[in-house]
Amino acid sequence: MNAVEFRTTITNGKIDVPSQYLQGISSDVKIIILYDNTAPALEKPVAYRSKSIKGVLNKYANPELIPLEKEAWGEAVKDKHDIKHFSTGGKIPPVES
Repeated sequence: MNAVEFRTTITNGKIDVPSQYLQGISSDVKIIILYDNTAPALEKPVAYRSKSIKGVLNKYANPELIPLEKEAWGEAVKDKHDIKHFSTGGKIPPVES
């Protein structure tokens, strides 16, 4: 026995089965009805233009800050941990005696 799951509405006692599930179904089926009176009305699927979300936040970009992004994480770590020697290119300066 195979099973499929989908949401639909019952109209005049009839259940609409999506066409992609009708292929290979014989006239003998077993129906299990699960209902939820608190479920919101069915919504139509949203059509997406692209599967990529690249550039979605473009409108929030600040072109003046883009050159600073490369060093931003390192600067934040230095500030948080009060590290001074990273300003020398990662080389620890000699200790003065």
